Amino acid sequence: DRVDNIEKGLYHYNPLNNELEFLSSKIEIQEKKDLESTPQVKIIITSRIARTSYKYENIAYRLILIDLGCMLQTMMLTAESLQLKSYIVGAISKNTLSAIQIDENDEIIIGSLILGK
Repeated sequence: DRVDNIEKGLYHYNPLNNELEFLSSKIEIQEKKDLESTPQVKIIITSRIARTSYKYENIAYRLILIDLGCMLQTMMLTAESLQLKSYIVGAISKNTLSAIQIDENDEIIIGSLILGK
C-alpha cells in the first residue's frame, strides 16, 4: 500500500519476461530494524545451485555467494541514492517460507534485503 502502482503482496520476478508475477496477498514483513515503520519491500533472493554447479562444479557455491554479495551491495547503494534505508536480513519467517513455495531440493534462499524509510 506504500509502493506506487503495485498491490501489496508477494511477487516472483520472472527474468524471461522481465516482470513481477503476483503470488499472494497474505504476506507480512515483520522486520523493522530502525525504520520509522514496517518496511515497504522485502527482497528474497534464491539460487538454483544445480544450474551453477553444472558449469562451475566445485566452486559453484562460492561463486553464488560472491554474486550475492555484489547484488546486495548494489541494491543497498541504489537504496541509499533513493534515500531509503536498507538492511540485509538473515532470517526468514515460517509464514514467508511457506508462502514463497519453492522446492528446497532444487532452490534455496541465499539472502534477503528489506527496504523502507
